[in-house]
Amino acid sequence: MKKVLYIIICVICFTHLSAQNIKGVADKKEYMIGDPIEYSFSVPLNNKTLNFSSDFKFSDTLQLISNKADTVDNKINYHYVFAGFVEGRIKLPEFQFYQASLTTPLYNIVSPEVDIKMPAIDTTTIEVKPLKGLMKIPFTLKEVLPFSIGGLIFAGIIVAVIYFIRHKDRRPKILQPKPEVIIPEDEEALSNLTRLKQARLLETGQEKQHYIALSEILWQYIYRRFDVNAFEMTTGQIMESLEDKDLSASNKNKLNNIFSTSDLAKFAKYIPDTRTNLNLLQDSEDFIKDTKRVIAENETENSSDKEEVSDNPNIKTNTQNQK
Repeated sequence: MKKVLYIIICVICFTHLSAQNIKGVADKKEYMIGDPIEYSFSVPLNNKTLNFSSDFKFSDTLQLISNKADTVDNKINYHYVFAGFVEGRIKLPEFQFYQASLTTPLYNIVSPEVDIKMPAIDTTTIEVKPLKGLMKIPFTLKEVLPFSIGGLIFAGIIVAVIYFIRHKDRRPKILQPKPEVIIPEDEEALSNLTRLKQARLLETGQEKQHYIALSEILWQYIYRRFDVNAFEMTTGQIMESLEDKDLSASNKNKLNNIFSTSDLAKFAKYIPDTRTNLNLLQDSEDFIKDTKRVIAENETENSSDKEEVSDNPNIKTNTQNQK
C-alpha cells in the first residue's frame, strides 16, 4: 500500500514539473514574400497566475504585424499575424507560460515551420521584338528655340556680371540679415505630423503615400535628434544604430512597429485597418515627445539674462562707466 501511494505522489509531482506541449497552428504551409502569416494557439484557462515569455525578436526575416488574445470556453486563444521577407523555410516563434514563482514552464507552445517563396514569373509569355534602326529626324524650331533662349540668358548673365564688377563700389551698403531661427527637431516633427493628419490621405485611399510621408517625418527627426542618417538605412539598420542611444524598450518597440507596418504598406501592398492607422500616428507623436531634447534650466536662464543685457541701454551705459 505504501509503494502504491509513493508511486501516485511521484506521478503527481512529475506532472506538475513537466511542461505540457501545445501545438501552434499556421493557416498555410507556403507563403509568398510579404503575405500575412496567421498563427494561433490556445492555452487552458485556470486559477493559476501565468507569466508569458517568448523568444521572438524583430528581424528582416520575420516581422510581427499584429496580435490579439480572446477568452472563449475556458481557454485563452492567441492569434498572431507575421510577415516574411526572405525566401526559404523559417520556424515561427515559440512561446512559454510559467506559473508564478516557478522556473519550469507549465505550457510550451510548439511552433511549425513554413516556407516563404518568391512569386513565379512566366518568361515564356514575354514577346521579344527585334531592334529597329535609328531614324533621322530633321531639327525643328521647337528644338532649336530652347538653345537660343539659353544663349540669350547666358549673355545676359555675362553683361550683369560685368556691370556688377564696374559699379560694385557705388552700391549702397546692405545690412546683414538676422540669423535664421532654427526650429527644434521635435517641434518640426510634430508640426509635420499635424500637416500629415490634415492631408487626410488615409480617407482617400492613399495609404502608401501616407506611410511614405510618415516614414520621412520620423527619418528627419531621427537624423536631427540622434545623428543617424535613417534616409539611407533599412528598418533593421535604423534599429541597430539606435541600440546605443538613450531609448527605452517601449520607445524602441513603438518605432520598430511603425517602420515595419510602413514597409508593408509601401512595398507589400498591405492596407492597415483604421485602428492601426490611428494607433501608429499616436505612437509616432508619443515617441517624439518622449525622446525630445531636454534643455537645462541653467542654459535657458543664462540666455535670457544675456538678451536682457543686450536690449537694455541703461545697463550698457553703466557697464561702460564702470570700465
